[in-house]
Amino acid sequence: IFLRGCELLDTPPAATLYVGDSFGNDVIGAQGAGLLACWYNPQSLPAPAGSAPPQYELQSLRDLPQLL
Repeated sequence: IFLRGCELLDTPPAATLYVGDSFGNDVIGAQGAGLLACWYNPQSLPAPAGSAPPQYELQSLRDLPQLL
């Protein structure tokens, strides 16, 4: 699904930022497809042990425009 979104947007995965609130589904999925991952983590939960950290992490969506 991540790569299909890139195809529809006509953007390469490495230049695409995916923002999601589920570490397991969003961060790991986006990274596995070669996208940049941003974890929306308003509760400041720790990342699962042994997992690669996301390229970006936000506690507030107000900070999202700074990444774009």
